Amino acid sequence: MNVLIIEDEQPAAKQLARMVSGLRPEWRIVDVIDSVEASVKWLRTFAHPDLLFMDIQLADGVSFDIFWQVKVEAPVLFTTAYDKYTLKAFKVNSIDYLLKPIDKKELAFALDKYDSWQGKTPDIAQLIRQLTPPTYKERLLVKTGQQLTYLLTESLAYLYSEDGLTFATDTHGKRWILENS
Repeated sequence: MNVLIIEDEQPAAKQLARMVSGLRPEWRIVDVIDSVEASVKWLRTFAHPDLLFMDIQLADGVSFDIFWQVKVEAPVLFTTAYDKYTLKAFKVNSIDYLLKPIDKKELAFALDKYDSWQGKTPDIAQLIRQLTPPTYKERLLVKTGQQLTYLLTESLAYLYSEDGLTFATDTHGKRWILENS
């Protein structure tokens, strides 16, 4: 398990590395980088790590600039002193947002969250079903005397049932008997 830390404050980077190593001794911290520019170069040069720890305010800009310059394939745990970037963080690969000074229990919870997501791929078909709006009939077949005609559902005002029959009333007040309930 390879971890990359992007943090411009050396004491904070060392503390984070110690905490991560203490909680996950089998994980390997592959590098600590201190700027947007160096991060982009690193991510373009080396295989992406399994997890990124990323401060938001870096020496040469904000870490979101990294996402504009290189495709970040690893999940990110943001570690920052600023809470104003929370929503923006979750629009990229963020799985958690930890405020400095980082609490060991919160870090452990974030690492557990990461562990629980590992190896799980979303069910794409289920996601598509959830995001696809339901389809409704665009028209109903109604009988007028001996003739059949279509009644557009967009012209319906309401439907009701009376004496075992289903009726549709259109926006002009005209009532139609429906053969199906």
